[in-house]
Amino acid sequence: FYSTPIQSSLSDAYAAQRRKLIGKRATRRVTAGHPALSHGDTIYLTTADSEGNMVSLIQSNYRGMGSGVVVPGLGFVFQDRGQLFSLDPNHANVYAPGKRPFHTIIPAFIMKDGKPWVSFGLMGGAMQPQGHVQIITNLIDFGMNLQEAGDAPRWQHFGSTEPTDSAEAYLT
Repeated sequence: FYSTPIQSSLSDAYAAQRRKLIGKRATRRVTAGHPALSHGDTIYLTTADSEGNMVSLIQSNYRGMGSGVVVPGLGFVFQDRGQLFSLDPNHANVYAPGKRPFHTIIPAFIMKDGKPWVSFGLMGGAMQPQGHVQIITNLIDFGMNLQEAGDAPRWQHFGSTEPTDSAEAYLT
């Protein structure tokens, strides 16, 4: 299966980009979908049944179409989070045997008294780990139900590890 990015493909910006590929003197072969869309896309799904079984699923292709490698006959794309490895030996995300790249793919479960209690996840790149902390804090520390915790305003830190003197509310 292939999901066509219809909204992005119909955008004025993408049309302008495609229009630049048209020459005045001769036609040119322009492959559909090229240049590639440069943004990633993430989906999240959770479900539970009456017996307490839960699924927390997140799929993200990070940049455009993920790795571009599709499993023959199965139709899904391998993720491309290995792109975040570094070859710098002093970098926290240096490529090494058994190492997992830093990423924000966080399908979450919370256990309570040894039993599944909540299945949840967020989309939004660097907002995901920050949002997870806020959801958990709202549930446990402030006693909100899951809907309230999800609807509550959130903050997001952009950029550096240095503290700043400005803050913006991140509302979802």
